[in-house]
Amino acid sequence: MKNRVLMMVVIFCMVSICLAASVLTVARTYLNNLIQGAYEKAYEMQSELMKQAFDIEKMRETWNMAIGMYGKFKRMEGYRIDQVKNYKVVIFDTVFERATLLISVTIDENQRVAGFYFKEGRFTYTPPDYVDRNAFEEKEVCFGTNYRICGFLTLPKGFKEYPAVVRVHGSGPHDRDETIGPNKVFRDIAWGLSSRGVAVLRYDKRTYAYKEKMSISNITVREEVIKDAVNAIRFLKNLTGVKCAFVLGHSLGGMLAPRIALEGGAEGIIMMAASPRRLHEIMIDQINYLKSIGASNGLEKHIPLLEKLGRKELDPDIIVLGAPASYYYDLNTYNPVNTILELNVPVLILQGGKDYQVTEKDYNIWRRELKNRKNIEYGFYEDLNHLFITSDATPSPMDVSYKIGHVNIRVIKDIAEWIKEKCNSTEF
Repeated sequence: MKNRVLMMVVIFCMVSICLAASVLTVARTYLNNLIQGAYEKAYEMQSELMKQAFDIEKMRETWNMAIGMYGKFKRMEGYRIDQVKNYKVVIFDTVFERATLLISVTIDENQRVAGFYFKEGRFTYTPPDYVDRNAFEEKEVCFGTNYRICGFLTLPKGFKEYPAVVRVHGSGPHDRDETIGPNKVFRDIAWGLSSRGVAVLRYDKRTYAYKEKMSISNITVREEVIKDAVNAIRFLKNLTGVKCAFVLGHSLGGMLAPRIALEGGAEGIIMMAASPRRLHEIMIDQINYLKSIGASNGLEKHIPLLEKLGRKELDPDIIVLGAPASYYYDLNTYNPVNTILELNVPVLILQGGKDYQVTEKDYNIWRRELKNRKNIEYGFYEDLNHLFITSDATPSPMDVSYKIGHVNIRVIKDIAEWIKEKCNSTEF
C-alpha cells in the first residue's frame, strides 16, 4: 500500500509550521524568507548590527552560493534551541538536494536576528544522560512466520532473572526506534529501562517493514499492530531469564495494549498517551485544536466525513485520512475500558499535559471509568508532550515532529520502578 498505509499519520505525525515559542517563530520565518527569496523581508528582521554586516546583496549572494553548492532546499527534519550568553540560537537540521546542512539563526533579546550560519552535517542521536551503555547488551532478533518481524532486544547485564517489556508503536508506519522527526522515542525508553534492569524488545512495525507488500483495502489493527505484538510477547516469555512480560504501548499502541495483553498473556500493561475514545472523535478534536492555533492546513474540510464515519454512514471502502472506513468500523468494535476490566493484571496509565493529540480529557475518562480499581495506577506529567519530551511551547505538530529531545527521565524512572515492583510482588 506504499505510502498510504499510514493510517492516521496525517493527524498523529503531521508536519506543519505553527506558532510555538516566539524565538522559534522568528527563526523559522527568517529562514522561510531566505528560502522563498524574500530578502527584503529577511533583512528587516535583523538587528541594526546584523543589517550592517549582512545587507540584502550579501544575503542574496550567500543564499545563491548555498543553492549552487547544495541544490534546492527540500525540507527541515529537526531543530534545537541553544542558549549562548544573552542570545538564543535556533539550529535547524535541513535537507538540500545534494547535502544536509545545519543552519543556525541567532536571536537577540529584542527578537531580532543577530546571526546566520550554516555548515554541512546533521543531528546525530546522542543517548540521554540516564542511559548506561555498560549496563545492558543489545542484539538483533526476529520472530513471526508469514511476516518475519525483526528488531532489537536489550538485556540487562548481571541478572539471572528480569522483567521484560514489548514496545508497541503508535499509528502509521514506524521503525523499531519509533523515530519521529529527530527523536527516537523507543530507543530512549529501551536503553533507559535496560539501564535499570528491565529487558526491552522493540521491532520494526509491519507497515514499515512490508509497506510495499501490504494492501490497504482490508487492513485492520489486527494486521497492522496486534498480531506482531502478541507474537513479540510470546517470544519474550519463551526466553530464559524473563520472569514476567509486560506490554508498553504508545498512542494507538497504548489504546490496543489491553487487547494485546489479553491475547498474548502479558502480566502487566503500560499505556502512554492512550485514548479510550473512538478514533474519529479524537481526530475531530485534533483538527479543531489545530484550527484554533492556525495550523490545520485545511484539515477541517474532513470533519463532515469523520462525523459520517462516526454514524457509520460511509461505505467500507471509502478512504478517510489514509485508511478505509472499514478500518475505523473494525476498531470501533473494541472497547479498551471493558477489556481492562476483563483483565486482572497491573495497569499503568501515563499522560503528558502538553499533548494535543491525546489529551487530559482522555486521561480523565480513564480515571472516571476505571475508578476504584486497585490494579490501576496513573501518572500525569504537566510539562511533557505526546512523545513524553519536556516542552515549554504551545502544543503543536512543530513541537512533536521537529523539536529535538529525549523521553523525560521521570517517565523512565517511574516505569522501571513500577515494572520491577509489580514483577517482584506477583507470582507468575
